[in-house]
Amino acid sequence: MTAGFGLERLGLWSLAHKGLAAAGVLLLTVGLFVASLHLGFESDIREIFRSDARDYSVLEDVADEYPASEQDVLVVLSGQNLLQPDILEKLRTLHLELLFVDGVTEVLSIFSAREPPAAEGDPAPTVPADLSGVDMADLKARLLANPLVEGKLLSKDGDLALLVVSLDSSLNDIKPLSEAFGRIDALGDKVLGGTGIRMELTGLPVMRIEIIDALRRDQLTFKIAGFAFGALLTWMFFRRLRYVLIVGAPVIAAIVWQLGAMALISGSLNVLTAVVPTLVMVLSFADALHLLFAVRHNMAAGEETRAAIKKALVDVGPACVLTSLTTTLALLSLVLVPHPFIAGFGMAGAMGTVIAFLATIFIFPFVAWFILKGEAIGEGARAVDSWFARESVAVSERLARLVDRRSGLIAVVSVVLAVVCGLAYAQNGPHHIYKENLPKNNDAYRAIEAIDSKLAGSGTLYLFLRWKDDVDLTSEAARTVIANAHEFLAETPGVDSVWSLKSIADWYAAGSRPAEDLGAFLKQYQELFANRVISPADHSALVTGYFVNVDASKLKPKLDALEARLDSLRAAHPEVTIDVTGIDAVAARSSTEMISQLNRSLAAAIIVIILAIGLSMRSARASLVSILPNVMPIAVGGTFLWLSGIGLQFTSVVAFTISFGMAVDSTIHMLNRYRLETAVRGEGAAALHRTVVAVGPVLLVSTIVLVVGLGITVTSVMPTVRLYGEVSVIVLTTALIANLLFLPAILKLTTRKGG
Repeated sequence: MTAGFGLERLGLWSLAHKGLAAAGVLLLTVGLFVASLHLGFESDIREIFRSDARDYSVLEDVADEYPASEQDVLVVLSGQNLLQPDILEKLRTLHLELLFVDGVTEVLSIFSAREPPAAEGDPAPTVPADLSGVDMADLKARLLANPLVEGKLLSKDGDLALLVVSLDSSLNDIKPLSEAFGRIDALGDKVLGGTGIRMELTGLPVMRIEIIDALRRDQLTFKIAGFAFGALLTWMFFRRLRYVLIVGAPVIAAIVWQLGAMALISGSLNVLTAVVPTLVMVLSFADALHLLFAVRHNMAAGEETRAAIKKALVDVGPACVLTSLTTTLALLSLVLVPHPFIAGFGMAGAMGTVIAFLATIFIFPFVAWFILKGEAIGEGARAVDSWFARESVAVSERLARLVDRRSGLIAVVSVVLAVVCGLAYAQNGPHHIYKENLPKNNDAYRAIEAIDSKLAGSGTLYLFLRWKDDVDLTSEAARTVIANAHEFLAETPGVDSVWSLKSIADWYAAGSRPAEDLGAFLKQYQELFANRVISPADHSALVTGYFVNVDASKLKPKLDALEARLDSLRAAHPEVTIDVTGIDAVAARSSTEMISQLNRSLAAAIIVIILAIGLSMRSARASLVSILPNVMPIAVGGTFLWLSGIGLQFTSVVAFTISFGMAVDSTIHMLNRYRLETAVRGEGAAALHRTVVAVGPVLLVSTIVLVVGLGITVTSVMPTVRLYGEVSVIVLTTALIANLLFLPAILKLTTRKGG
């Protein structure tokens, strides 16, 4: 059994049955291409934190019982002193006409504010129908004192107003949502044109569309730019278009197969799985390049085309199998994380790695034979025929000589660097802010920033109260519990405004109606006043706190303190279940837990893969010498996160896991080549020198393909995707240095007697 467990024989079968293999590949590729046309995009930010934990189920209960919390579009209006009669009339017109926009069910704004109820009649609007002669300073003061408006719908300086537009719950698909936003935008342009007022939309529905638009742009950019660069690099090295076709054929097939498989299995891409096709592309490129280098080397040694391909499959094929296995194991470690968002990515990535290997090992042999048959061999087939190729070999030669002369110093430097960077990695804390899922240069992000700077904040924290038995939520007993919960939330540091049934009761008490009539009043005006604070049918109440969006590491301690304080209220009212929830709360708790679990899965992946290397090569020494060159890149990446203040995000830890799986590939190819060289020359300096010179050029080229292919993601407008690219580039670049310099130095020190 070979180090590749015999799976490289798939390539030998393909080479022996070229016509049948080509026909099968063509049919499969066409079928999966058709399937890929139906691949959609998933954009629900909540999916990031979905789990079977009670925390998430409570969030879903809130969404079910208070659907406006999920379907609110926040219309941010900014301009100089909005509280002018002519401007107010424009804003009132916008409010009223929004109610007639198809798909809009409710609009809240300063025009929804009412004066405390008089003895008879409907509560009068705070902003009167006729603004002539109105004292605008007094009107502003009354608006800012209104519990509905305070900190939520109007800034203290009067330069920012917020309209909360609730969409029909049936608007879930992307097309109807986009059309609804288009109608809102068009109405804003029509009503506010010429006023100088800026209108921006944000909120969860808007964020969904922004994320999808960004994902679509990214997918097109990543695939076109990544493939183009890989093809260009191949041409630069070999200066022959036919070699670009040999490498490009399995790459294109692998991308199509992956997209088609994802369309059939999951039906959609999300923020994380959107990078899988790029991952598949670079992995396939790397394997194809390793095989092509081996074929060219064999032909230069005098082997005819078919024999050269066969020998490349036998010599390099096992290493390709093993590299695919280690990358697959690294990605499968993510399945251990009990969050479908991460586990789903792990499965998609593992499937992509397998597809990249199968496409390459199966397609490369017959494509190479069709294109290279009749090609010159011996001196006429020398691969070193371009400046780029010569420089790659020259760099490898210099590195090999450096290891020969300074192996001890290099080994010491590598150990010190790994320890120092490892300590820096350990200083990183968890980090997450949900708005970082948005591109920073778009209206939705700017609107969130405006809300955070001018109002109580874009962050929401819910206290979700549920009674175990049927109860009148307007009764004094129920209102007391709600009022106490309101006070607990208001006392939480950072929470600047709270809205609940207590807010309405306090407002009502300032009027002239009897206190005992509050229940009847709320039933009469349920839709106007109470549908966001109580749900009589579900025996529940919602207390909402608003705060400026902060990092999860800062929010979580406040949540823990609030939970501890609420224990006394829970003990006093065992008939009521009180949960602290909301997307911000769930994100703060889940991101910390998720990052910790990802770190554990990464550690498990490192241990399993290092052991797998030794097992496949039947050498404990292979496992031991693999540790430092593969742990160091992660430590260096962690140092970057610490020095930049970014901290550990789930995206960066996922990037560490993926990059580690790919970085190990270089180690495997080095060890595999060293094994082949020692079989001819015996262990020692000569075999090691030849290994670095032989493998160095292909590692340089394949790493550049990997770095650029994954590095293209730094051009994304999505901060999370961009961070993935930054971390991947750092880890893979460090891995190249570690495997061409540190690994040979360690091997030399452990085989000094043979040198």
